[in-house]
Amino acid sequence: LRICHTLTNICMDQQIYCLQNLSTEEYHFFQQQYLNATLINFYMVLSCLALVCNITLIILTCKEKHYNRTHRFICGHVSGCMISLISGMMFYLRLLVPEFRLCLVKSVACLLPIPAHSINFFSDDFMSFCAFFMAVDRLIAVRSIMSVKIVNKLPSSGMLLFTAAFLSSADFVISMGRILFWPNVLVESLCIKTRLVSVFHFIPHVMLSILLDNCTVVIYLLALVRLRRRRLSTDNTIRFIQVRREIIVLKKIRSVILFTFFLHNIPSLQSLLNILWPTLITEPCLFDIAYSSLLTIFALYSIFTDRSLKLTLLNWLKMSLKLFSLKRKIEIAPQYSRQYKYS
Repeated sequence: LRICHTLTNICMDQQIYCLQNLSTEEYHFFQQQYLNATLINFYMVLSCLALVCNITLIILTCKEKHYNRTHRFICGHVSGCMISLISGMMFYLRLLVPEFRLCLVKSVACLLPIPAHSINFFSDDFMSFCAFFMAVDRLIAVRSIMSVKIVNKLPSSGMLLFTAAFLSSADFVISMGRILFWPNVLVESLCIKTRLVSVFHFIPHVMLSILLDNCTVVIYLLALVRLRRRRLSTDNTIRFIQVRREIIVLKKIRSVILFTFFLHNIPSLQSLLNILWPTLITEPCLFDIAYSSLLTIFALYSIFTDRSLKLTLLNWLKMSLKLFSLKRKIEIAPQYSRQYKYS
């Protein structure tokens, strides 16, 4: 945390000044809502834990023997979740800096010190598109069990990930249009994204994310229903093997689909409520705490329910313990040799 605080202080731009003080009511309202040091510190601890767990999940997934397009989508989805988590950590770290003052600043000043909102808009769309493309990919794969022609028409996973990144970047640029074209609008120094972005774009942005998440769950359930019908109707041995393989793949991405609704809809719902009813949410940090907790559970569930990932992690732990014990023996051996020599 000290390193993060130091980096935050370095990133703080000296040209950002308070242009106007808030009224007494507004000052106490925002201080009570966002400047609760206990909740922020608790959130930072949970976020660090979630970050470590998800980095471990990405490394284990990339080290899989049979690394395929499904693993690429999972890595893309987890990367989007991590980017969203990092943006939240950067937002709250800025509030913990002693030099932080609660006042009114220019909207463009919120883009200079920390690009938290920039990467947050990108991550919201990117993880939604990755989960959506993964569900569509599995539905097409289930349909292709009886038709080889559909498989040949499938786009590559790299192209789909590039499309997700491009659409996310385009949505981010449009979202930042208000700041880029009207940089002198006065906003609170908290730099809340619902105050920075135009309402006419922010609400469709949030609704698009919620729509993609719900469509992802529906498409996944549709793939399960079709696969169940294929399993009951097939008599061919080769087709039966393909059905079993798709069942394994659908079980592998089950954790992503199950947590997609909660992981994406919690921050989206928070943002939507914050812009429609600003006084409704009493502690916005509680939503972020719930998000980081679910992200930790998601990573642990994905690791320990996947047999190959769990075995890889256990092997790494065994190797680490062996190296530690060997290093300990090497350090203790000279002491025993000296005692034996003098005895």
